Amino acid sequence: AVAGMVEASQARGEVATGDARLYAFSLVGPLVAPLLFRETFGLESPYSADPTKLAIQHAESMMNGLLRHPIQMG
Repeated sequence: AVAGMVEASQARGEVATGDARLYAFSLVGPLVAPLLFRETFGLESPYSADPTKLAIQHAESMMNGLLRHPIQMG
């Protein structure tokens, strides 16, 4: 589904060219990592990332790297 959205955005000229499937892994992977971390080390780990803050920062970083015309999210 994510790769399909990337492909559609590429077709409209909004997203840089590249392998849409690899972009999908790049977009989703960092959001799965904290879930795996919490399952492994528990909810109370002081090293656990705040999922909301991570999602916002990751979205901003990825969108500004992928979009031809970067946007400000925060």
